[in-house]
Amino acid sequence: MKQHLIGTMLVCAVLGATAGVASANTEPTAYDTRSTAMGLTGTSFIQSPAAIAINPANLEGIKKFKLLLNFNPLLVRNKAPLRGPLRNEDGVATGLQQKSTYSKWGFGPLGALFLAGRVHDRAVVGFGAYILAGYGSSFDNVHNIEGTG
Repeated sequence: MKQHLIGTMLVCAVLGATAGVASANTEPTAYDTRSTAMGLTGTSFIQSPAAIAINPANLEGIKKFKLLLNFNPLLVRNKAPLRGPLRNEDGVATGLQQKSTYSKWGFGPLGALFLAGRVHDRAVVGFGAYILAGYGSSFDNVHNIEGTG
């Protein structure tokens, strides 16, 4: 019983220590409309060439040949808690700014091209070209902590 308890505590400690390190893609993998419309639960049921990026095992659902061309316009504006130094007239830091800063609006066209074809009863060959991220942000009037910006 004591060994079982120690083992359980060890597993909980390892899982608890690694939980903060784990991360996931917060953007939807919008390469397939059906999958996105199902709230991304469609990753198990996708039967299009976009399975290359989402779940390659689902290429098995392609009967002959499929082509998928997708375009997702992405418009973003980021907010960041950039706390640069407050400066007086002489350029000397007198404290920290206590506000968040917004970026300019950014446009990121995310495009994708997928094609897959069955070459044998038990084999499907596919090709995919897709953009994982296509936008960036810039923040104005943010001073470097060292005072060089």
